[in-house]
Amino acid sequence: MGILSKLKHIFSNDIVFNASDATSFVTPFSTRGGKIKLDCKVTIPEGFGFALGHNGRVLDCFSSGEYFLSVSTLPVCCKKLKIHKIDKNGKIKKSFKAETYFVKTSPFDFDFSSLEKAELGQISSGIFKVGLKCTLNLVVTNISLFMSSLLEEYSYLKTGEAEKLLRMFTTEYVVKILNKYNFALFEFINLNEAIENTLKGELGQKFEKIGLKLLDIKNIKYELPKKSQKEYEANIEKKNRETQLQNDEQNEQDEQLKSNDNNDDTYVPFGNIKIESTDKIESKTEDEQFVDLNLEHLYYDDKN
Repeated sequence: MGILSKLKHIFSNDIVFNASDATSFVTPFSTRGGKIKLDCKVTIPEGFGFALGHNGRVLDCFSSGEYFLSVSTLPVCCKKLKIHKIDKNGKIKKSFKAETYFVKTSPFDFDFSSLEKAELGQISSGIFKVGLKCTLNLVVTNISLFMSSLLEEYSYLKTGEAEKLLRMFTTEYVVKILNKYNFALFEFINLNEAIENTLKGELGQKFEKIGLKLLDIKNIKYELPKKSQKEYEANIEKKNRETQLQNDEQNEQDEQLKSNDNNDDTYVPFGNIKIESTDKIESKTEDEQFVDLNLEHLYYDDKN
């Protein structure tokens, strides 16, 4: 890029965002003076969306591509901010104030740890607390709904605040789910798969309500009372060893099958003439064998 091109880019009112500039799944973007020039162009890379916000409200949203931000492409801004109307001096508005955000629309991993623990059990058998650490694989399916959920908490977002809010939402969801089912302590210790399946199903439904889709939960680890934590972690190690052993055995079987497939013991003595094994001949029907026999006789008679 030459000097003139750099200067033009610096003083341009266009909004250009590179994927490498993303700081998280929601990246606040600063415009000159916090204003958006009408008829400027916004460039949104593949795998991202673009959202405008103002005073805790989501305005217009866009998917990846190039757009000119004008009265015709900003219906929500026209409705909420009246950008299409003449100002008090009788002049047409040339710009308006709004926050701008680039939202990741491709799947991303979110490392989660509970801000608080769920209190489970019964008074008669004992009360205990459970926390959760895991990696959530998520994707934004509705930019407007997701940004609305975030801006309901903060009137505008700074860098890193989207992660804080998502962690807060997820903690609330996890605590409610665990309280609802009130799993027993021994179920956590013995790695009951029903807990993980329940969390995945219930969390998926709750995330859908804020414009997210839960694709997977990985690296699940519960935080249990100290007396139970050691036994729980020992069971995790045992399960990991068993899983690794099964994978090794399966890989060995796959390699053996692959090796057997590569060993073709069919004898081909005369180039493209192929002698079939007896088991293939026996597998033919009586009619097929009769046709083959007649063809052999015809070939012999013609030769003589």
